[in-house]
Amino acid sequence: MNNILKGFRKKFQKVYKKLTKIEKLILIFCCMALVVGVVGLMVNTIQAQKSDQGIFRGGVYTEGVLFDNSALLEKNIITLTKSGLLRLDENLALLPSIATDWKVDQTGKEYSFTISEKVNSQQVVDSLKTYKNDFSGLNIEARDNQVIIKSEKPLGSLLYNLTEPMIDFGPYKIQSQDSAKVVLVANSNWIFGEPYISKIVLKFYQNEDRLINGLANGEIQGAGNILFGGEKYNHYSLELNKNLSLFFNLSLPKLQDIALRKTLRDGGNYQKGADLILTTVDQQMYIQEAEAIQARAEKQNIKIGLEYLALETVRDVIIKNRDYELLLFGLEMGRDPDLYPYYHSSQIDYPGQNLSQMFDLGIDKILDEARRETDPTKRKEQSQLAQQEIDKKIPSFTVKKLLYDYTLSKEIQNVKVGRGINEADRFGNVWEWQINKSKIK
Repeated sequence: MNNILKGFRKKFQKVYKKLTKIEKLILIFCCMALVVGVVGLMVNTIQAQKSDQGIFRGGVYTEGVLFDNSALLEKNIITLTKSGLLRLDENLALLPSIATDWKVDQTGKEYSFTISEKVNSQQVVDSLKTYKNDFSGLNIEARDNQVIIKSEKPLGSLLYNLTEPMIDFGPYKIQSQDSAKVVLVANSNWIFGEPYISKIVLKFYQNEDRLINGLANGEIQGAGNILFGGEKYNHYSLELNKNLSLFFNLSLPKLQDIALRKTLRDGGNYQKGADLILTTVDQQMYIQEAEAIQARAEKQNIKIGLEYLALETVRDVIIKNRDYELLLFGLEMGRDPDLYPYYHSSQIDYPGQNLSQMFDLGIDKILDEARRETDPTKRKEQSQLAQQEIDKKIPSFTVKKLLYDYTLSKEIQNVKVGRGINEADRFGNVWEWQINKSKIK
């Protein structure tokens, strides 16, 4: 074989030397074309193999939504059609979005964002200036492909607040909307590339039974707040940044004893005995957890009476007037890992959210420092330190971390599951979702 190759090489060299310059160029061009053709054939073969496996760009994903759940529908549409300047991943870490890069100056008062070439920087500025007044008082301007934000003092929360979907540029666009459904089509100019799934349909159902039937007969491929059985479906749970917590009203003398609070949190027996009233919302989840707390407390020599009230009454009257001993309530912790709103003494009075009425100057100092920190890593570390100190005081404790369960057909692939701020954050990487028909047996 080697002798044959050597002979071929010698003959080729003799022929090549006799060629003119033009003939040599033609020969080189033909060889390059042959290589490109072979490579193209290999790529097509690989793509064909992927197609044979069921994965392709295109297709329609249809999700069922209860007709009367307008709040969830609005969250879904906003998440699918709008973006923040930055975004949070499935672990709530900051990532680029419309802003491909950012930096904060040494004073912590000037923030510079490099905007994707696919988005007009002035559009970003206009959106920020008109969004919920959240950014009022800030100087915001566009400079070429940058957006500059200036504040009078360091704002550690700003980067996290800028992950809120508020700019009209998302992975999908609304194509049509009527009383039966909302149809969205992929944004071919999306920052991270055109979404794999070409169309998303949000189909309305009058009640949960009809929605479940829609899953069963294949009308829809997914639904939120539903765990539907069957081999053709995957179940996911999104950990919401929302906790169901028990708050102690520390302004009351009967709750000053940390041993009482520690017993309710950690277990054991409270030898002194106590009679308390727990106020909560008259909804199944709250009632179930309140009764469990009451049952455990009874074995700890603590009697707890239960008071159930409408959500509006708890939120607008009981919390406003701080009229409770123990309060079982769910709080959304927001996008920023900032504990200041919930435990700083300046937030004791309504509309502050210091529901435990805790006053501790040492913790105030830690929370003040964390709030001024603009570096996300250091800010997280300081918040963790604050949480450790708060846990020692036991002004409250987490009873249950809230989850959002949802069902998807197994043909929907590449879904990333983790943590989210609200239920619609399950679409956090929707542009990467793919339809794989081979997954359905």
